[in-house]
Amino acid sequence: TTDPQRYNAPCSNEIAAIFTNPSANPPFDRSIAVYPKEESMQEISIISSCCDPMIYPILFPSGEDGWSNDIKYTD
Repeated sequence: TTDPQRYNAPCSNEIAAIFTNPSANPPFDRSIAVYPKEESMQEISIISSCCDPMIYPILFPSGEDGWSNDIKYTD
C-alpha cells in the first residue's frame, strides 16, 4: 500500500530500544529500524514525519503525522 499512515498507529505492546553509546543517552545521529512482519528491515530517518508517532505515542495516540515540511506557518 502507499498509505503513509498505515503503520503509524500502535499495534503491539512489545517495543525495544537499544542505545550503544557509553553515556546511555540517545545518540543525535540515530535512525529508527522497523521490522514489519514477514518483510525485511526498514530504516526511518529521525526527521521523518512517521517517526514522531512511533517515538511519542502518548502525544500522537491516533498515529497522525508529527510534522512535515509542508506545514504552513502561522503567526
